[in-house]
Amino acid sequence: MNRRLAAAAVAWALAAGAAVLPDDVAEGLFRTAQQLERGGQTEQAREAYARVVEQAPRSERADDALLALARLAWPIAEPEQLGTAADTTRWAEARGHLARIVTEYARADSAPEALWRLGLLLLDPDGPERDPDDATARLLALPELYPDAPRAPQALALVAMIDAGARRDGRALENAFRVLWAWPAASGAASQAWLAAGEVSARGARTELALVCLGRAGTGSGEAARRAVRLAALVDRIASGAGREAWKIDLDRQLALPERVDDLAAAPDGRLFAAMERENAVAEIDPSGARASRRPMAGVIGVALDAWSRPWLLTGEAIVGPAAVGRIALPEDVDATALAIVGARGLWLADSRGRRVVRLAPGGTIEAAAPLAGRGDPRALAPGTDGGVVVLDARNRRILRFDARGAPAGRIELAGTVGRPVDVDVDRLGALYVLDADGQVVVLDRKGALVARVALPRDGERAIARPERLAVDEAGRIAVADGRRRRITWLR
Repeated sequence: MNRRLAAAAVAWALAAGAAVLPDDVAEGLFRTAQQLERGGQTEQAREAYARVVEQAPRSERADDALLALARLAWPIAEPEQLGTAADTTRWAEARGHLARIVTEYARADSAPEALWRLGLLLLDPDGPERDPDDATARLLALPELYPDAPRAPQALALVAMIDAGARRDGRALENAFRVLWAWPAASGAASQAWLAAGEVSARGARTELALVCLGRAGTGSGEAARRAVRLAALVDRIASGAGREAWKIDLDRQLALPERVDDLAAAPDGRLFAAMERENAVAEIDPSGARASRRPMAGVIGVALDAWSRPWLLTGEAIVGPAAVGRIALPEDVDATALAIVGARGLWLADSRGRRVVRLAPGGTIEAAAPLAGRGDPRALAPGTDGGVVVLDARNRRILRFDARGAPAGRIELAGTVGRPVDVDVDRLGALYVLDADGQVVVLDRKGALVARVALPRDGERAIARPERLAVDEAGRIAVADGRRRRITWLR
């Protein structure tokens, strides 16, 4: 069929709604849809793709049209893009298209890509029916069903990374080494596999093995390689501890701010987010500490980052999340003074009036509460494991751990180690960093054993006069906010 006849047939199919399209007409209609999509005519392209699926379901282009419809509904194709979708209203539509490819067109060329995207879709933090367990199952099925597909090693490496982050260490190592054994030439997936193996080894105090694995991961390119370099620096710091100067105070690079910092959070790459209530703003500071941008937010008193490094803000009346989440009103009986985000949407608040910490459901209702004994003072929070939270009880000089249900999960006494604790943070490996108003940062391992003391400068123009807040990034670099001199100092 020549081009004119094909174009006429496509126009006729669109206008008349032919019951079943011949293969050549379906091909022409699919190409027309592609041209419409490239030209920015998204709705017309969507209609044309849908016609291919509806009127030529047995054609070679039916599965490709379904994949295109899924892409238009939800464009995320790589793990680094999770949490960035501007519009999630078509999430369920995308899931339906991808699931149909996986079930009805399992032998088609698009099936591996559909299975990969379905796994990512179920991982998305803004998905209305997010299901990490189902996502993991889909990703694990991909290399079993399609071992020769380019996405096969990526899927298995992503599962290894997910398991390492969730502290499922045995399965993380198993899947990481499956990638390295079966797909040694898949550079991106191999970097992720080495990174997962390095993180698990570091948590198990196998420092030399961890540094070897992270070194291999760091030779690649992409985000996994960059993370491996940062994590190797952290492992080296923790292993060195008090044996040498693992943290050096960078007095030549201090950042002055217009107001004192009420809360501080660090992204893995070293970016800082500083909440300033009197300024009614949050400052985002680049890793070098040289530049800061400003986001207005009336009454902001707290800031915390989720697993995708997206800031969540706390005011006296609400939590303000990413665009897909919006504003969550606080319960009336909660006097919130600190915020921690655990995983995708684990919302923990310090309730100073109630002397407790509470976990909120996505709608803002309390789904777990943990009272602090002995007139406790929940001064600061940090993410725990398995949905739980780490709490600094400043009055009683102790760190408390609670699980996702609010049940006690451990306690570390700080008396004799820290004089006046004012803030706490946790690094990627679970080490604790306690800011002491008496002029030091105390680093403890997960069990509370002393790793290092870092003395803060107390004299001269560059001194930290009143240490109030700290944050730790993925490389173990510490930022300390000085409430009196209204500036941030880095311990690198």
